[in-house]
Amino acid sequence: MPQIDHHKDAYRPATITKLELFENYLREWLPVFLKSSYYKEANIVDFFSGPGEDNLGKPGSPLRTLQTVKEFYDVSSLQDDFKQKRLNIIFNEASRKKCEQLKEAIKKFRDGNEISDYINIHIENKKFEDLFPEINPVIQEQFNLYFIDQSGLEHANQETFSELCRNKRTDFLLFLAASAANRFKDVAQKVLNLDDVTMNELESNSDFYQVHEILTNGFRRRAKEISPDFYIVPFSLKQVSNLYGVIFGSHNILGADKFLSSAWSISTDGSSNLDQDMIEKMKKKSEKQLSPGQSQLFAVDKLRAEQIKGEIYSAKINQLENKIEYYIQSSSTTNNLEVYKLTINSGFLPKHANELLLSLKNDCNLEFMKDGKKTRSPGIGYKQTKDGPTVEIIKNG
Repeated sequence: MPQIDHHKDAYRPATITKLELFENYLREWLPVFLKSSYYKEANIVDFFSGPGEDNLGKPGSPLRTLQTVKEFYDVSSLQDDFKQKRLNIIFNEASRKKCEQLKEAIKKFRDGNEISDYINIHIENKKFEDLFPEINPVIQEQFNLYFIDQSGLEHANQETFSELCRNKRTDFLLFLAASAANRFKDVAQKVLNLDDVTMNELESNSDFYQVHEILTNGFRRRAKEISPDFYIVPFSLKQVSNLYGVIFGSHNILGADKFLSSAWSISTDGSSNLDQDMIEKMKKKSEKQLSPGQSQLFAVDKLRAEQIKGEIYSAKINQLENKIEYYIQSSSTTNNLEVYKLTINSGFLPKHANELLLSLKNDCNLEFMKDGKKTRSPGIGYKQTKDGPTVEIIKNG
């Protein structure tokens, strides 16, 4: 499959969404490390850093990482946390030319910001297949965030993915060219070692937007073989006629929860940029219909844009409602921890499940019991379940 250079031009909308997804998760991940009494050292590893910015100077993942870390350090209440920890940031770019550009971009950032006192920056110029086996065994027991923003499928192979899933303290964002896997199924099967279920689903699938979800389900099955409690969350990215995607992985349900929070903050359905893509198409169509002198403010039918978002959101929420209702109907008694896991594994936030359970309370004749007493809240969330189930959900009748 041909490799595409995504850095020579301005970042496209889907690329910006991907970068925002990474940046948003970094904002969720960093405080967990800083406030942890257990972890004293952490590593952020950006395996495909690129030159640091696009040709218009828009920041890529390296500069977004540094800016985010700086913003947290500028919070006075967190400065002591930084001083008591060791944060390592490793930027890697295999292209020598881009690596030099990356060094220059980071130098420019450092010249304008005091950051060397509280983080350690390392810049590597290596291929992924050389760097990953070199550093992963060394840092895998530390608190890590890996960003693997490859330009195809190659580094999502079974060996690498399995190693990622074995790292109990590492969260990762892994990029995939989903449409390439769909277009070149035989090649994808060889590179990714796809199971028969995934291949059969790809062969029979007619919905372009489901390709990344199908691939993710295959990776999820593989992850579960390594660790039953491993969490895999997909995010699909449509760009023109191609479909890409991010696979997030973590051993910790809190990591998956926070990634979903990041995803829902930039997406109507929490799992794709479909709403953005549809609205962008509508915008371009409207702009073509403008007469000379008409204001750009009228180019987009804002009401229709909101309708699109509403339709996407409603369809998504209906999926969770059906799952929760079926789960409850299948069992007379469950608890908030089991429903929390179901919610996260289905790609939703705790607030979605809490709202739905409250709305289903009368229809399904539910009771929420805590310490032997009725309670109003179903208690779906990390804080309520981190030490085990605390609310029993009972279906009467």
